[in-house]
Amino acid sequence: MGKNFEKKSWVLKHHHPVFGQISFISVRFKICGDLGTKMFGWLWAEADVSVVKSREVTKWRCHKPSSIQQFRNTIFTMSTDIMELLSSPQMTTVCAPMVRYSKLAFRTLVRQHNCDICFTPMILADSFLQSAKARNNEFTTNIQDEPLITQFAANNPDDLANAAELVAPYCNGVDLNCGCPQRWAIKDGYGVNLLDKPHLVRDMVIQVRNRISNPFTVSVKIRLLNDIKKSVHLCQILERAGISFLTIHARTPTMQKEPIQLENLNLIRDSIQIPIIANGDVKSLDDAKLLAEQSKCQGVMVGNGILTNPALFSGAKTTPFICIQQWLNITDIIPTNFTTVHHHLVFMLEKILPRKKRLLFNNLSNMEEVRLFVASHYNMQPLSFPSSELKPIICDYSNILQQNSESHHSYHLKNYTINKYKDCHNSDSNNKETINWQQPFANLFDITSC
Repeated sequence: MGKNFEKKSWVLKHHHPVFGQISFISVRFKICGDLGTKMFGWLWAEADVSVVKSREVTKWRCHKPSSIQQFRNTIFTMSTDIMELLSSPQMTTVCAPMVRYSKLAFRTLVRQHNCDICFTPMILADSFLQSAKARNNEFTTNIQDEPLITQFAANNPDDLANAAELVAPYCNGVDLNCGCPQRWAIKDGYGVNLLDKPHLVRDMVIQVRNRISNPFTVSVKIRLLNDIKKSVHLCQILERAGISFLTIHARTPTMQKEPIQLENLNLIRDSIQIPIIANGDVKSLDDAKLLAEQSKCQGVMVGNGILTNPALFSGAKTTPFICIQQWLNITDIIPTNFTTVHHHLVFMLEKILPRKKRLLFNNLSNMEEVRLFVASHYNMQPLSFPSSELKPIICDYSNILQQNSESHHSYHLKNYTINKYKDCHNSDSNNKETINWQQPFANLFDITSC
């Protein structure tokens, strides 16, 4: 068998009867030798082909095969360059980091409806480093979950850089949260507390950038300060530090549902050269297009709007019924707890169900009741089909943890004593205003404020 391979790849679209429009990578190797040229079909249909995510865009890794079957079992590594997406003339669409909600199952859903980039929920970097439980609960992904940016809350360079190294093989970039306005975050030195510490934020960015090379992205999500000159100064410092792009929620930390400060967003836009993703006050695709046009930002991020309508970026005015069917299918494959499945359906059905039925649905207490309700009202139930690409992959952090332990400090993997992780990520304990499901409309502010 010849030793030289000619590698070619391209992305095509396929309309799946359940998941709708999906992109797949087709791969062909031209083998120089007596095996000739062999075409291997769609990776999603090949049960014996393994795909491993990597931050390297052009990196391919293959084992020399001794047979066609072994060749089909080759491991391919390929990924997406986020900066190429943001340099496109088209608006880049982004799903916001939402505590408890922008997890793997929901990311899988919105990717079927024209969402280009997804963020994980905000993860506490120190807990992620010290606790295997935190790592397993807070970060899950699969081979179709890209482009993916992992957002961390951190208050020192080492924690952010070490956490970034752990997730780097499984995502396309990391983001530092400088926008969470909740009291617990401010008290512990996270979120908007960092807006007044530009040199600390700069040092955190530089530390990650020094350890992980391009095309892996390092970004920051901020809110605006009352003194816009300070916000401009912060963004210019971050640009010089080598940040890949910025996400700007164009409200101050004390603002909630007030209109965004478009003029101040544009002022920052004109002060720096790096790409900006605009965030705030987007409830429809038309809103997103208008914000992109008015701000001249490269991308638009949506939180509340996409939570109540996962098909927002496809132009749907309300949640289409196909989203409900897809959500049932996805959560039947990707392990998802009842509370998450139920809450997402509450949001999706908010503008579909009449008031009395919403109140009834909001107070269902188990998965069986939810599935019975959906089946009786919409004649829907989870559909079974081959799903190896949707199942979460196993993330192996052991080598990096060992290296970090030797180079920096020891992480206590077995003694899980991080109270902040329990307080901030269990149930709804980090919501200062507990969501009242007795009401037909949920209070979403604390869910997406980060």
